[in-house]
This record gives sequence, C-alpha cells and structure tokens, in this order.
Amino acid sequence: MTEYSDSSMFWLTTRISNFAYLRYDMIGGEVRKTIDEWENARLAEVVTIDEAAKKTHDEMGHEAALAFMTRYSKNTARELFDKWSALDKYLLVKYMDGNVKRQRQRSENSRDARLPGLRRTLEAQCGGGRRRHVAGSFNYELKITNYD
Repeated sequence: MTEYSDSSMFWLTTRISNFAYLRYDMIGGEVRKTIDEWENARLAEVVTIDEAAKKTHDEMGHEAALAFMTRYSKNTARELFDKWSALDKYLLVKYMDGNVKRQRQRSENSRDARLPGLRRTLEAQCGGGRRRHVAGSFNYELKITNYD
C-alpha cells in the first residue's frame, strides 16, 4: 500500500498504533481501554441483535433479515470508524510534542478569571461587550462575562 486515504480504517488504526508505539507506557492504556469498551459493548449486543435478526427472518423473510444485518453491520462499522477517528484526534492533542495535557473542563473565559486585574482592564477597553481587540499580531473576538 503506497497511497494514504483519510477514509480507510487501515490507515486510521495504523496511525494510532504507530503513535502508541512511541509512548506505549502512556498511550497504550488509553488505546486498550477504548478497544475493551468497544468490544464489551458489541459482545453485550450479540444476543439482542441475533434475536432481532431471527424475528425479522421469521416475520418478514430471508431478504429482510439480510437487510437488517447489513444495516447493523454498516452502522457498527461507521460508529467504530468515528470512535477511532475521535481517539486519533484526542491522542494527538493530549500527547502532542511529548507533553501530556491534563484533562479538565474549562469555560471559555476561565483563564481570564484567574488573572488579577485582567477583567477590569478588558471591561474598560471593550465596554463590557463584544468588540474587536488586537493584541500583538493576533486578532480575536472577546466577550466579557460576569465572574461574580
């Protein structure tokens, strides 16, 4: 294989595994956890899916059962691809450049709230609303919120 494809599960899993090889002590556990969660969820579905396929076969015939199983298989494959795609992006961001980022939820302006005097300065400059603000060479929109 000499051509890369964004829509190939082979390339997606290869990219994740090659990345995990570099920092297996840190990344391997996260990959294993994702695999285990996925496999256990599918194993838990087997009886239910089999019963639904049999019922479809008994009530609507062979072709309907084939269509049911094909739809299930395609949807499951798409879900798996999407899950691994999300894992690929997550791992890249978390372990980029050898730095491990901690996971935490932050509000959009949570960093501003920790900086002394920044809120007052920004409110004075922007009038408490949404304004265009220039800092160095970066342009960004700034929304002041009430932290009290």
